Amino acid sequence: VQERENTNYRFLQLIYKKMLENDVNEKCADSIIGDIENSLKKGVTTIREVGSPKDLSIETAFAVEKGWIKGSRVIPCGSAIQSIYGHVPSIGTIANTKDELLYAIREKKTLFVKKGIRCQWIKIMDTGGAAGLEDVGPSMYDLDQLKFIVHEAHRLHMKVAVHAVSQEGIIECIKAGIDTIEHGPDIPDEYLDMMKEKGLTLVPTLAIYKILSENKGVLSDFMVERSALVTRQQKSTFARAMEKGVKIALGTDAGSPCFGSQPSAFKEMLVMQDYGMPPEKIISSATLTSAEVLGMSE
Repeated sequence: VQERENTNYRFLQLIYKKMLENDVNEKCADSIIGDIENSLKKGVTTIREVGSPKDLSIETAFAVEKGWIKGSRVIPCGSAIQSIYGHVPSIGTIANTKDELLYAIREKKTLFVKKGIRCQWIKIMDTGGAAGLEDVGPSMYDLDQLKFIVHEAHRLHMKVAVHAVSQEGIIECIKAGIDTIEHGPDIPDEYLDMMKEKGLTLVPTLAIYKILSENKGVLSDFMVERSALVTRQQKSTFARAMEKGVKIALGTDAGSPCFGSQPSAFKEMLVMQDYGMPPEKIISSATLTSAEVLGMSE
């Protein structure tokens, strides 16, 4: 037993070293380990991570797979690919041109292969966000670039998630065939129909925007007002997506301001119910649908 404990300790020391080498402080490393341990204890078996500094989540997923850290299985995207004026650049990899995008995508593929990550996803940021100072509206990549990202990722057997908040950006991402639309608050009916036809998935992350919109006096008025607008849009889009049979998977945007400790999936479930989704559909969105979207249904 003592030998096993010492071995686990050495493994943990190794992963801490890797974390610290990636310019991430020890407090952050402790938080990551605590969150995935706590998530598993409370019934969350698998987490798809969609944006981490310096690709730290890939190291974390590797450590969990090796048994060096006990916690939920992690499906890592690593740092989110984005343009120079992107959303939350602290968790991003900057890529502006097609050549830079090609390098960033293949670099992620190399890391996944090196670390034995079998379920492979990348994340891109295509619009601004409620919590950012950048404009929400413009699509940060044009349609040709978005199609290029999808083509190259799919060619390498990877799926793509996208942060998309503005209607302009969301529509471009749907046209490009991006696998999961994260947030997607403002989607016209014709593009919900297109999502269903293409088999794309909406990951609405309802709870975080509701929480942000209710934190006046804690957050800036700017952030609260943006979040309130997103919340109003989400109620409409979520209802119409359900009615049309668009695939909906549960996601949380964990790590955002005022969201509290992990896991946060249960907060999302409550808001999904408040916005009209039946309990059995909520459970399915968090289990069967999510497993299907991830490519882990078997």
